[in-house]
Amino acid sequence: MGIQVIPLVLCRTLARRNINGKRSYVKVSSSLFTQLRLFDSIKNKQKNTCSGEESEKPVTVHLASGQTLKGTAGCTTPLSIAQRVRVKGALVTKVNGELWDLGRPIQTDCELQFLDFETPEGRQAAWRTGACVLSGVLQSVLGAQVYREGASEFGLYCDHHLKDGPLSLSNVEERCLMAAAQKFPITRLELKMEEVQDLFQNNDLRLWLIEEQLTGPFVSVYRCGDSIGVCDGPLLPHTGYLKIFRMLQVSMQ
Repeated sequence: MGIQVIPLVLCRTLARRNINGKRSYVKVSSSLFTQLRLFDSIKNKQKNTCSGEESEKPVTVHLASGQTLKGTAGCTTPLSIAQRVRVKGALVTKVNGELWDLGRPIQTDCELQFLDFETPEGRQAAWRTGACVLSGVLQSVLGAQVYREGASEFGLYCDHHLKDGPLSLSNVEERCLMAAAQKFPITRLELKMEEVQDLFQNNDLRLWLIEEQLTGPFVSVYRCGDSIGVCDGPLLPHTGYLKIFRMLQVSMQ
């Protein structure tokens, strides 16, 4: 499944400077490698296992179409349901009225509603995922430090600090398309603040912004390719759902 997304992108650069008028490209830093390893370690601790009949709990899924399907708690996902009933264009779902990632396992009996790009929720999920891709390009390709990424009512944005050279919108756009084409899976975890502090220990401004906006005991953190970030809602299962990027604006703040 795929969609065409044409977002307004606000790449708000907090600080930049030129070095001989050229941009240098960097490899993934050792601190980012450490961050990726820590994320995977936390993910493995949280991982639900479906092996063994004793651990399996059946669930009943009711669709808006009137269909009823059976699944397994902690294993069955809205994406697997969509594939079973041949739903096209779904980007995000509602499980008992709560917004839910397509790849997030269902835990209990539920009513399931699929949402596509024609819905505000579907567009927001697409734009949030686009922000994940943009953040990854800025971090792992251009060596920027990202403080905040997400979606607004107009498109997506990514606040960052870039050490050298101005951004080329066409270059960033091309690299976002290349990253999206890799179909990087997107993994989202709900973390306690102590885990978030460990994960972003080298990014004080990121931590400050997270703490300022914290509204509950958990923070949604994602991994997309070789980048780690924070999101405020459901994401697409992988970057291959995104087909078009339009980088329209860079603003200084």
